[in-house]
Amino acid sequence: GIKVSYQKDQILSGCHILVATIGRLNSFVQHGVVTFSSLRIFVLNEVDRILYEDMKPEIDCILNHFTMPPVMNRQTIVMSATLPDETQRLAQFYLKKDYLLLTVGIVCSTSINIKQT
Repeated sequence: GIKVSYQKDQILSGCHILVATIGRLNSFVQHGVVTFSSLRIFVLNEVDRILYEDMKPEIDCILNHFTMPPVMNRQTIVMSATLPDETQRLAQFYLKKDYLLLTVGIVCSTSINIKQT
């Protein structure tokens, strides 16, 4: 992987888009490297895995950080190849009340074109 010090220097030199794992993002937030005061869009990819791999406390820590804009002042996007009802229920806490659920294909299934091994 890339050294934390290099990533820190890159972030501190300025960025408009930051892509990070939950653990690394949380670490940078806790150390004051990343703040959310200018954040407009927050994306959680693979939200089903994140919420079920004991990462929910880290997500909560990030989304409740004092620099994070309130849910009504930011767009939060959650994405997943599968989105079971329980995951949808958990993800609702991060979204605006009038969120839109967009599905492509059959919900909670895998593509017939992908061989699962």
